[in-house]
Amino acid sequence: RRTAAIRSDLTSRSFWSLRKRVFPNLQFGVDVQGQIEQFSTTLMQLMFKRLAELDERAKLWREESTDLFPGGSTEIKGETSKTMKRYGGDRSFRGHDGVAKVFEDHMWIDKSHRIHILRDANEKRVEIGYVGRHLPTMNYPT
Repeated sequence: RRTAAIRSDLTSRSFWSLRKRVFPNLQFGVDVQGQIEQFSTTLMQLMFKRLAELDERAKLWREESTDLFPGGSTEIKGETSKTMKRYGGDRSFRGHDGVAKVFEDHMWIDKSHRIHILRDANEKRVEIGYVGRHLPTMNYPT
């Protein structure tokens, strides 16, 4: 309940300092702090709700004996090979360790915003690399 209470009071300013307490099962790339600070205030609570769902799924993943990432109400998808060939570089962000990584998988926040993630099956951990406007794809070259 304490975590839920803190989550309900999260803001773009408090997020970075509280991220490990409110989302203990997620890692955040170093670029995410600035992305959250620039994120739409009208969608902030929905974005935090999506992160909470992802945090719970990451927790279940570590606790279960299966290697399959648990399903949830928000679908996680990868990009098409055509999109990755043309726009793959747009999905490269610094991870929690400062090293550039490709965050291909993503989940919706709303029609125009996404959370890009990297799932490490060996470590059973989820890392967030990008939170923001929909990145370009072959169908939507924004």
